[in-house]
Amino acid sequence: MNDSREREFPHGTTSPSRRWGAIVVLLLLFLAFGMRTSIAEEELNHAGLVVRDQAGELAYAYVAFAEAEISSLELLERSRLPVVTVGFGGLGEAVCAIGGDGCGVSECRRRLCQGPGPDDPFWQAFRQHTPGDWRWQMLGASSSLVRDGDIDGWSWTSGEANLPALTLAEIAGLAAAQAAPAPAVEPAAIDWQLYAGAGGILVAIGSGAFLLGRRAGQRGAA
Repeated sequence: MNDSREREFPHGTTSPSRRWGAIVVLLLLFLAFGMRTSIAEEELNHAGLVVRDQAGELAYAYVAFAEAEISSLELLERSRLPVVTVGFGGLGEAVCAIGGDGCGVSECRRRLCQGPGPDDPFWQAFRQHTPGDWRWQMLGASSSLVRDGDIDGWSWTSGEANLPALTLAEIAGLAAAQAAPAPAVEPAAIDWQLYAGAGGILVAIGSGAFLLGRRAGQRGAA
């Protein structure tokens, strides 16, 4: 004969199912806190970018990156501005077009999109050392390294940078005002040791809860 009566537990104790539910909730909170702490502790670097096109219009980008350093070309590509580049083997890559200014790969291979005259403009890279002190990048975009706090500039010019004096904080504000898309950031690595430790805790607590519930049930049945 089936006994449909609910099992009664001694005063001051809870059923194993309720105890398991509380354990699962606490474990989930523990894991969520651990992951959030891991992500918060990962420090991101930031660099600024100023681009002056053929019409003299300026575009800004404030780029976050997890690496200790990236190349000037990577900074430009992570700005999400449309970029066309061409490779020159061991010499690295050259920038052919940014946005709508520049040329295609075939023409870029011949003369980097510069016109026939020596004073015709093309895309040139600069680095701001102090506000307003823009210096031409001698190593090129592929070899020039960008670190936290650096500010790069690209200008469609035949010589002078013609770029404004700006701080990194000002570039961040200007980039936000232009509603520039945020750069993609690599997700934080999963801390598997945290999960392994939490799993061990779950097994230990679960085993203890099961034994306590079983003993409580036996006492109630007695």
